[in-house]
Amino acid sequence: MQFRIENQIFKEYIKFLDSTSPENIIEINNEGFLARFTNNINVSMINSILKKEAFEYYPDINEKTYIAFNFKRILNILNQIDNKENVDIFIKDNKLKILSNDLEYSESCLDISLYQKPEQIELPININFKTKLLLNSHFLKEKIRAISYISDYIIFQSDKENEEFRILNGCENDTISLIFKANKNNYLIHIIELEDSKSCYDLQNYLKNFISVIPDYHEMEINLGNNQPLLIKYKNDYKTLLVDYYLAPRIEL
Repeated sequence: MQFRIENQIFKEYIKFLDSTSPENIIEINNEGFLARFTNNINVSMINSILKKEAFEYYPDINEKTYIAFNFKRILNILNQIDNKENVDIFIKDNKLKILSNDLEYSESCLDISLYQKPEQIELPININFKTKLLLNSHFLKEKIRAISYISDYIIFQSDKENEEFRILNGCENDTISLIFKANKNNYLIHIIELEDSKSCYDLQNYLKNFISVIPDYHEMEINLGNNQPLLIKYKNDYKTLLVDYYLAPRIEL
């Protein structure tokens, strides 16, 4: 199979996958490249698709194909290629080849039997999220970075009465509270639903890695509740890359 895609688009997709697991499996079907997996201790999960419409060339695919590889190693290769340049991706006999104007790379893929296929991983679809917000990724990344300097954990809290969303550090000694308020700043773009809720999450090991790869000045949807998983939803400008990221709460605050 051969695929052609702009390097920047493919690299963005691989960055999201790498933020959750350094290596895993991708399903290739007639809709696009699908990835759904958890980290090694099931604290975080990513469910994503790079749609075939994102590709310059995408073949007709009659059967699902699975490929597993090390995302960080592929990222290192893609970083050697200009963002606007197209890359050709060849997949055959469990081998991956990437071609650009001045680079040729090939590797044997990982053993897919070591990983769960996307259809084997159940999505947490029965969660009743009480709060749903659209936030500006740039400002949220700034605030999370500030909290990461003083705490390993982060608290997301919503206040229905005051129409506020707060992020706080999970450290008892030093405290910081950052407020996102509708129509008061550029941080909070839109309130979809808002109820009182509060949850704590692992910042250093999980959330910071995922947030860091979201492009600046993009909308991101935050879904949360009381001691429930966090769900962050992202889509690129062309709606050809869709990413859902789940993070389990830290119950003992």
